[in-house]
Parts: sequence; C-alpha cells; structure tokens
Amino acid sequence: MAVPSPRRILEKVRNETECCICTETYADPRTLPCSHTFCLKCLVSTASLTKRCPGQRLPCPVCRQEFKIPLDGLWALQKNFFMERLVEMTAVRGENSARKLEDLCEACLEGADQDSQALVPCAEMFCVDCRQKLCDECTMHHRKNKMSKLHGIVPTGSQPSYVLKQSFVPQICEKHRKECLIFCENCKEVVCPLCFIDKHKFHNGLDVQQQVIDFSTKVKDQVNALSEFIVETGKVQEILEDKMEELPSKVKLVKQKITERGQELKQVIDQEMKALFEKVDLLAQEQMRELQAKAEEFEELSSEIESYRDYCSNAVSVIIAKEISETLFNINETVNQLREKHQIQMKQSDSCPDISFRSEVCEVFFAGQNKILGRIETSWSIQTNTESKHEDEDATKEKQTDESNGVIAESSGEKKSKTEDKETVESACGDEASNEEGGLGSYLSSPTFVQSIRTRASRQENHLITGIAVLYSRLFIVHKECSNLVCYDTDTLSFIEELEVENMTDPGDIASSETSGCLYVVSKSDDLLGKYYIFKVTPSGYVDHKWCLGKNYGTLFVSPSGNVVVAFEERDVLKVYSADGRLVSELAISLSSDGTGFYHAIEITQGTLLICSREGDKKCGICLVDMSSGCILQKYTDDGNIACDVRSPMYLAADLNGNLFVIDKFSRRVLLFSADMTTMKEILTDRNHLRYAHKMELDSRTGRLFIIDDFYNRQKDDYKDSRVLVFHVIR
Repeated sequence: MAVPSPRRILEKVRNETECCICTETYADPRTLPCSHTFCLKCLVSTASLTKRCPGQRLPCPVCRQEFKIPLDGLWALQKNFFMERLVEMTAVRGENSARKLEDLCEACLEGADQDSQALVPCAEMFCVDCRQKLCDECTMHHRKNKMSKLHGIVPTGSQPSYVLKQSFVPQICEKHRKECLIFCENCKEVVCPLCFIDKHKFHNGLDVQQQVIDFSTKVKDQVNALSEFIVETGKVQEILEDKMEELPSKVKLVKQKITERGQELKQVIDQEMKALFEKVDLLAQEQMRELQAKAEEFEELSSEIESYRDYCSNAVSVIIAKEISETLFNINETVNQLREKHQIQMKQSDSCPDISFRSEVCEVFFAGQNKILGRIETSWSIQTNTESKHEDEDATKEKQTDESNGVIAESSGEKKSKTEDKETVESACGDEASNEEGGLGSYLSSPTFVQSIRTRASRQENHLITGIAVLYSRLFIVHKECSNLVCYDTDTLSFIEELEVENMTDPGDIASSETSGCLYVVSKSDDLLGKYYIFKVTPSGYVDHKWCLGKNYGTLFVSPSGNVVVAFEERDVLKVYSADGRLVSELAISLSSDGTGFYHAIEITQGTLLICSREGDKKCGICLVDMSSGCILQKYTDDGNIACDVRSPMYLAADLNGNLFVIDKFSRRVLLFSADMTTMKEILTDRNHLRYAHKMELDSRTGRLFIIDDFYNRQKDDYKDSRVLVFHVIR
C-alpha cells in the first residue's frame, strides 16, 4: 500500500480546516448540535441575514437540522478545540513549507518532483545574469561552465541591489544565439544585429537599452501623474467627508434660523396686533363719546322743536286780535332759527365717526410665491442672504434731492424753457396726422419730461447704470461693479430700498418677466472665473437660479411666454433660454464677412425677432429674423427703407400694439416706429436732455419711458454721470 506524500497529507488537512460557508480557514470554529463546524463570524452573519434572534431556531447551513440559538447568543456555542489546534498546526506547517520553497536552489528544483523537494538544498548564492538562486554545489558548477563562468554571482542577501543596478538584461536570439540589442521601430520587435541585417536592414533601428530607459521615464511620469490624481482625489474625499459631517449641524442651524425668523415675524405681528387693538379701543372710546354727544344734541333739539310745535298749536286758539302781527313775527323768527339749527345738525350727522380695517399687502414682498420667511438654497456654495438697506420713509416723501436716498429730482418746469417747449411742439406737429394714421396716435407728439433720477451709486461712487427693468410697480436699476438692486416707485419715482444680491459682482443688463414674477440679470459672479451668468432674482432679492453664459457679455429680453433672449455683441449668435435656464435654441446669424454682433434683440411677434445688429466695424442696422431657422427676413436700415438714416441703433422696446422704440445712440435721439415699420417719428432728441442714451424701458401702465443716459468724454473716451431720464409718452 502506497504511503501518501507529506504534501498530499497537508492538502487534505487544509481541506478539512476550511469553513464551507466562507471557504476560508476556520476563524474561531464553533460546533453545532449536528456536529458540523463553522466560523463564528459566518454563523453570526447567517443569523443576521435570516433575522433570527437568541431563543429562536436556526437551521444548519449544511444538513438544515434546526437548533436553538442560546439566550446569550451564538458566542455561547461550543468551541471546537480540536479543529482550532489543527488550524494552528496547518498554518505553522504552511509557513515553513513556503519559506523553504522560496529559499531552495532553483537549479536543483528543475529536476525534482514534488515528493523529492524536501531533499533540495537551500540556495546560498544568486546569479545576476541568469536571475537564478544557486546552492553551493550548483555555484561551483556554474563558475566552471564556459558559458557562465563570467556571470556575476553574489550572496542571496545582496542580490536586490545588483538587480536594480542592472536595469536591462538582453534577450538571447534563438536563431543566432546573440544578444538582442536592436529595437526595430517599424516592426516593434527586439532583434539581434544579424537578424537586423538580414530582415530589417531598411528599417529604423534603435538602441534597446535607450528604449528601455525612455519607456521607464514615461511610465514614471504617468505614475507620478496618477499619484497626484490620487492625492487630489483623497483631498476631495476628505472635503466631502467633512461636508457630510457638517451637514447635520448645518441643517440644524438652518432650521434654527428659520424658527428664529418665524418667531421674530410672529413677535412683530403680535406687537402690531396689540398696538392696533389698543388703538381700536382708544378710537372706540373717543367715537363713543362723540356719538353720545351728538345723540344728546339731537335729543335736545328734538325736544325744543316738539315743545315749540305745541306752543304754536295752542297759540291759534288763544291768540288776541291785536297781538296777531307781533305773535306771527315771533313765531316765524323762532321757526327760522330752529330750521337753521336743524339743518346744521343734519349736516353734521353726515360726518359721523366710523372705524374700519384695511390690510396692507406688499405684492413685491410676496411676488406671487408666498415665501414670507425666506428661501432654502440647495446649491453647493451659494447661500442667498438678502440684506435690505432700509431708508427713512419720511425722508423719501420729502424733496428728491435728499441724500438719504441718493436721488436728485429735476422738475420739468425748472429744466425746460418755454422756447424749447415751443420748438419741440412745432417739430412734431407736422407729422402728427401721418403718425395717427400709422398707429402712433396714442403717443404724445411732444413727450413730457418728468424727472431725472441719479442714484447714490452713480452720483457718489461714479458707477455707471447698466440696466433698468419695471416689475410690480417698481423700477429696478443695476450698476457696473455693484451687487445691489436699487428700487424706485414707478408712480411717485421715490426711492424705496436697495437689495443686495449675493455672488453678483458686475451686472451688465436686467430684464423682467411677469410670467415668472422674477428679474433676470446678466452679471459676472464672484467665482473669479471671469464668466458671465444669468441670475434669476425675485423682486425681494433672492437668487432663485443662475446659469453660465460663458466669457461673452450679452443683453437681455424676456418674451411674453417667459423665454430669455440673449444677444451677444462680440459674437454672431443669439441664444434663447427657458425661464429655468434650459437652452431652447441657438441661432447663428452672419450679416457680414467682416464680423457680426448684436446689441439687442426682442420678440415682436411669435416666431420672429427684431435685432439691432453690427456688420463689421462701422455699419449698424435693424433686421427681422426668423427664430426657428435664423434666416434674415428683412433689413430695415438698407437704402430705400424708412429706417435707412438710423445711424447707431443700440436698444429696442415695444408696446403691446407692436409699436417700436429705437435708441439711435450717436445721433442722440429716440425714434418711434409703427408696428408695420412704415411710419417713423422722432420723439426725443438732444433738446430733451439726451446726451448718450443706450438702454430704455417702457412702462405701459404709467405711460412712462425710462431711459439710461450717460455723459461721454471724447478726450478720455469714457462714460460717467449716469442717470435715468423719465418721460411721459402716452396720451
């Protein structure tokens, strides 16, 4: 009978010491009542997956015989000490076998089978050229052999340094038994010199060792790059972990702020309610006294009239003839006095005191969104924090030159002489009949100058006004390099407040939408990337959303449907976005080979855009474009058209009837066109205080036209002294 080798015995023992659940060596083996053994961790995992608790029954994973889990848990199961000892012995035997196999002579191992490996001696030397471990006897034969006597042989403990020094070991050509020292770049093969001359003599040959060095350098560079990526990724992971740890505390803090804000508002409302109740009680007492006094007066008058009526009735029966004339005179006089007193009392009764309550609802505060306390922002780093800078309401109702609100009002009577009025009227009277025929009859032939608004930012800090928009009876103004929205009342033109919009640093234009109830501002952000964004801002200053435009500035228009149209001055592209920033369409329009840019674009009818365009460096014009295809339907500033003398159209505005306002900037005038572009009227010129107008906003509700006007210094080529001119243009 054959005796099994120690190696096979070891393999069988290892099979017996493996857990059938995890197929690994037993870790803390425990025996079940059915005599099967498993790792404790495997039993715990099985009980957890099957949701079995102490006291319940659990089936054996092998034979499915159920056993009761001890009340103290699976840790109370009987430990298999025999199997635990067998695992320890197998581990020690395996380590010894692995260590000896690694240290054996590789030359002797080549001719030995598995059963005779125990007779192989340990290696004492290492051949650097052959990369082989050798025992003492093999080392002696290795040094006597002619082919290997020049090889480098070192002790086994020092071979790593030699291996590192010899970075390249040449391959031996099987055909010529020569070292392969040439790399054929064409065939991507390593060959010996004879093979290169024979088969690769017209190819590009490179030194193999140099190629290995180059390859190693490139790989090291890639390894370094990957190492940097790993470091950066690790930093980001740490940041994300910190964010995750901070998130619960931030949520708690946000909820606390919401609660505090709600309590503040509740306290303010409670205090106001208490004050109103006290005022109502006080007024009720006063009015009650007044009503009681009036009731007493009427009662007294009624008694007096009734008493005198009885006197007159008795006087008829007892009157003496000689006293008729005198008595009648006295009665008439007394009745007249009573009549006059009665009439006075009746008139006073029409003005009886009354008390009522009228709620004050700020439509700008609610803005149709019912967010009274505030807004929760979900972006990574943007947290909207609107700080309203309240001004004294009494001061805003005084003169517009009060510096607390930063406004200088100029009366039309002070700034406009009678001579200028007469000239303006005369210049418009000649075209009035034709304008009425063209649909312009609803506009004044001579617009009335109402007021000039200079904000604090433009007056004291010389920030240029870059955009205006009207929403919910408010005029919103933005300035260059200023993060605030300045608000005025469109009826009284008085200052209301300033709203700080966080992350907005350099606004260039603003537009409003009654559809979404929001403002849209094109501005740079504070992320230092130099890119422009569109900020969707509520009338109370909260940033609802923002999206990136890129590095090109654009002017804005919001269509009646709520889409945002962006015209780029430095690009031949128009972009249309939805109210939430989704790109709806992108129109590439080329008007000239010298370059095209767009100053402003508006949607006049559904599917068509009217554009102020630039063709090359000098020529400007107005053209009609199809929104779906980007095709030019008509150019209104070509020779022969009514708008051919419009020199520099910069900005557009349209009323509900389609009549069009155009700013002709460098001609210092504002033109009014009929909806069919067949009639043109010059309504504002430099005689109406215009210097260099560049943007405007028409408020159809008040009939006013708001125009941004700057002073241009030709010598320094810069603009300053921005203001908003207000004209009444609709009859």
